Amino acid sequence: MTYPSPSDLHPEFASKLEADMFQIVGWFEITPSHDFNVHIHDANADDWEFCIYSFLSIVDGGKHLRIGKSQGKLSSRLRSYCRDVSYGIRRSIPRNECFSGGTTPWEANGWLAYNLPHGRGLMAVRHLESQSTYEANTLALGRLERVLQAKYDPPLCNDTSAGRQLKRAWIIQHGAPKRLRGKHENIA
Repeated sequence: MTYPSPSDLHPEFASKLEADMFQIVGWFEITPSHDFNVHIHDANADDWEFCIYSFLSIVDGGKHLRIGKSQGKLSSRLRSYCRDVSYGIRRSIPRNECFSGGTTPWEANGWLAYNLPHGRGLMAVRHLESQSTYEANTLALGRLERVLQAKYDPPLCNDTSAGRQLKRAWIIQHGAPKRLRGKHENIA
């Protein structure tokens, strides 16, 4: 198996990551059984709080697929995210359904489409400089997430232009997904 590395990124894209203070801390994969896994090789990153994470496709030299935030420990956020995306790929796509707060079928489908043929990509994180209070950290993190999403327009974020376009295309082709109550952990 070939693991992705920063050398898979186009130098111009790598420079943009550096300018935005992102660090490559690991990689992600989608297995043949549709498990979404993140592998962090920077031992310190697991415990980071108040950080912006980005999943990067290595196709065509690099692209931000999803930019999100983690107020608590990064490892906790990524664990729940892996579970949600895995479930979305396995169930949301074929059944055209989604749970509140879960991975939508168009996002799950996007994970497959944007990562073919490799099935894997890089994980980048930007650790927020600490503010004076928890509330100040939370506000700064939210602002930074919105700025970076506006700058890069990642397609697997529902609040970006590219994300809304992906949603519209899915609904035109498959119809609106059935919205389910609760969380998928509660479904047998």
